[in-house]
Amino acid sequence: MEIRVVVVELIYQINLGYISRTCANFGVRELTLVNPRCKVDGKNAMKYAKHGLDVLKRARICRTVEEAVKGTFSIATTGNWRKGKPSLYNIYSIDSMASMLRSNSIGKVSVVLGRESTGLTTEEIAKCSTCAYIPVKGEYGILNISHALAILLYELTRRESRRMAKNPYASSAEMGNTLRLFQSMLESRKDIRDKAKIAMVMSRILERAHPTKGELATLAVALSLNKRKEKKGN
Repeated sequence: MEIRVVVVELIYQINLGYISRTCANFGVRELTLVNPRCKVDGKNAMKYAKHGLDVLKRARICRTVEEAVKGTFSIATTGNWRKGKPSLYNIYSIDSMASMLRSNSIGKVSVVLGRESTGLTTEEIAKCSTCAYIPVKGEYGILNISHALAILLYELTRRESRRMAKNPYASSAEMGNTLRLFQSMLESRKDIRDKAKIAMVMSRILERAHPTKGELATLAVALSLNKRKEKKGN
């Protein structure tokens, strides 16, 4: 999924810097600013962008939301889900939205964030394809714009990040191999009576622990050494 971040009438340079940095954190290269109210190449914007400075320098400026999201599936964002009324209640929590996008293989997405003070208007929300909100547990549900963006991008990209990263965790088959090695070690011990119960406990521990491949490999070494010692003792 290719993501474009669109921000409407941004006021503060520090937020622009943090937004640029957050885009870089999640591999988002396209930042579009609709009628920015701050100096885009200002000192504070560049200072707080950090390693997102390239994103900031490439930022595109547009006059309208429609122009900014053209050619994409657009997601309006709001801290007040009731604002979704103009879009016929076509509104989702961000985790549900992310699942929907993946299941429908949406290629290019615009994430549209509103003003720091008032967010997007109901009219701007209605012009987007759909609307998303971040469920918050506290009484005050309005997040700082850059913090909200970080959560939104995390939800939209986390499955892709998992596919990209090499999975370090052991599979069920690998855990089964370790368990069989453990059972074999138990069988060689004549001083242990309830071997089935101990094997069951070990199985439950492995399932709860969700060990890495490296951890299982280390455990297998210990079990194998113990088994060899038992054989020599016999």
